[in-house]
Amino acid sequence: MTGYSKEKADRLIKKHEDAASKFEKEAREAEESETFQTSHSNELRKKAEAERNKADNLRHLKKHWGDD
Repeated sequence: MTGYSKEKADRLIKKHEDAASKFEKEAREAEESETFQTSHSNELRKKAEAERNKADNLRHLKKHWGDD
């Protein structure tokens, strides 16, 4: 299926939000074992932020198409 549909957007928003939650959880777990070098948890937080940005972009697309 190509193109835009409300159902596809809803599914992708959920997928990106779930991935962001997973990365946040992994970052918290990694943070517990890190002492000085926090690059791993920081990288996971950046991935979580990117996933949330993708979900936000899809929300804006839904709004553009009047599917709020």
